[in-house]
Amino acid sequence: MPEKKILIRADGNTQIGLGHIYRCIAIAEMLEENFIPEFLLSKLSNFTAVIPSRYSVKHIPGDIEIASEYEWIQKNYDTGSVLMIADGYLFNSEYQKKIKSIGVKLVYIDDLAREYMYADVVLNHAPSAKNLVYKKEDYSALYLGTEYALLRKGFLAKAKKVHNKFAAIKKVLITLGGSDENNITLKILEALLSLPQIEKIDIVFGAAYPHKERLVHFIESSEKKISLFSNLSENEMLNLMENCDSAFAPCSTTCLELIALNKPVFAGYSADNQLAIYESLKTNGYIFDLENLNDISVKKIKQVTEENLNNETAINKMLNLQKQLIDGLSGERIIKLIKELAA
Repeated sequence: MPEKKILIRADGNTQIGLGHIYRCIAIAEMLEENFIPEFLLSKLSNFTAVIPSRYSVKHIPGDIEIASEYEWIQKNYDTGSVLMIADGYLFNSEYQKKIKSIGVKLVYIDDLAREYMYADVVLNHAPSAKNLVYKKEDYSALYLGTEYALLRKGFLAKAKKVHNKFAAIKKVLITLGGSDENNITLKILEALLSLPQIEKIDIVFGAAYPHKERLVHFIESSEKKISLFSNLSENEMLNLMENCDSAFAPCSTTCLELIALNKPVFAGYSADNQLAIYESLKTNGYIFDLENLNDISVKKIKQVTEENLNNETAINKMLNLQKQLIDGLSGERIIKLIKELAA
């Protein structure tokens, strides 16, 4: 039985989204056979139900500010034997420095390469991460690129085996993440409803999605077969992605999951932290480009979709490129580096 505890520090809400939480669930899955994951959340988090019940979840008291979290952690844990994984933009240089000062070994999951790094390990799974210049301590080790993709076990297992070829796109999945404050989901749905070729549309919305009533009302007037899903388990999400012919997603971990399953993806960016992944996926032909999802019009979505729905050459080229991006072995690599750090 595993004995060493790993603290997983992340937050999620309507404004932050749930991407940090979902990435941390993926890494918890990778490590649970060798360690005991414990999620540590602050007052900012209000959607904890997405964390699987098999993991312990603790809440930092509401009166503890980010600047003094390290003191609370020092009082409540044996910091000399604790390893922490942090994912979020509040965990800046000063936070990392304070966590290190109390003897905690620290892994920081990064998107932006803006902070000076004091963490022992920095993980950035963006395809273009190896091109970034990090300012860091000499001891800080960088593990960059999709070789360290933070994807859940089922997706990594499929990535080792699946290799798709062009097929008619009739069944489409829309999945815009945990919050989708700007209701990009509805714009994509409007565009797809005008395309006769699309026969079935599955929509996944997150726990923090604020536009459910409007979406349901819009769907009631549609003649096409549309299904809504929320709060899906890993296997349910995996099955939904596997069974679609193509998908619409932001350039986040969700997009990398679809690429791992070797699906034609229409994607863009909806937040600054997605830009690095977006630029790489767009430039290297891993997605059909929807640019800025917050600004894109229904007309533009329809145009990009129509241009590529039946483009056999472009789709097969994309699928072949995707197979070179994610090999399904990132879990093994991450387990190895965490074991070495924890030793």
